[in-house]
Amino acid sequence: MELLLQYISSGGRVAAVCLGLLCVLLLTGIIGLSVYYGVIGHHDSTERDQLQASYSLLTKEGDQLQTSYSLLTKERDQLQTSYSLLTKERDQLQTSYSLLTKERNQLQTSSNTLTKERDQQQTSSNTLTKERDQQQTSSNTLTKERDQQQKEKNDLMRKFSNLKQTCPKDWKKFESSWYFLSTETKTRGRAKMTVWREEQTW
Repeated sequence: MELLLQYISSGGRVAAVCLGLLCVLLLTGIIGLSVYYGVIGHHDSTERDQLQASYSLLTKEGDQLQTSYSLLTKERDQLQTSYSLLTKERDQLQTSYSLLTKERNQLQTSSNTLTKERDQQQTSSNTLTKERDQQQTSSNTLTKERDQQQKEKNDLMRKFSNLKQTCPKDWKKFESSWYFLSTETKTRGRAKMTVWREEQTW
C-alpha cells in the first residue's frame, strides 16, 4: 500500500512535471505563434501597402496613358487634317506647275519665232544696207559722171560759143551743127579725113 502510494506520489510528480512541460511547451508555442503571426501580419501589412502603392502608381500611369492616348489621337487627327491640306496644296501646286510649264513652252516658242524673225530682219537690214551702200556708190559714180559730163558740156558750150563768134571759111551752120562744104570731089574716107583736119585747126 505504501509502495502504491509512493508510486502514485512519484507518478504525480512526473505528471506534474509533464504537465508543467506541456504548459511551457504550450506557452512557448503560443508565444511562437504570436510572434509568427505578428511578423506575418506586419509582413502582410507591408506587402499590402506596397500593393496599394503599386496599384496607385498603375492607376496613375493608366490615367497618364489614357491622357497620352487622347493627346496622340488628337495629334493624329490634326496630322490627318494637315496631310489632307498638304495633299490638296500639292495638287494645286502640281496644277500650277503644269500651267507654268505650258506657258513657258509657249513663251519659248514665241521667243524662237521672234528670234527667227529678228534674224530675218537683220539679214534684210544687212541686205538693204549693202544695197544702200551700192546705190550710194552708184550715186557717187553717177554724180562724178554728171560732173564730168557737165564739165564736158561746159567745154563744148564754150567751144560752140567761140564757133558762133568766128565762122571758118567754107563752113556752114545748120541748126546746132556746122558743116564743111567742099568743092572738091573726094571719097567718103578722104572726106572724113579732111573734115577731121579742119576740126583740128579750130
